[in-house]
Amino acid sequence: MEQDDWRPATSRPGELFTVEGQSRARWTFLNGLRKRDPRDRRYRSSMYRVGLAVVGLGLVVCVLVGVVLALLQ
Repeated sequence: MEQDDWRPATSRPGELFTVEGQSRARWTFLNGLRKRDPRDRRYRSSMYRVGLAVVGLGLVVCVLVGVVLALLQ
């Protein structure tokens, strides 16, 4: 068998490189977003802070690039 031949994944469905594992991971993520477990509140709020910081930094970079491009023209 050559190295470029296609072979199906032989792992369990819970692993991420199978189609079943990817869909299971997506559903688990979405269920975690909708779940209102008080034990997860601190973790979720810390992840929201990180996400908002990343989005904020992205916006700042976009504004700075826009200003620099406007000044160069």
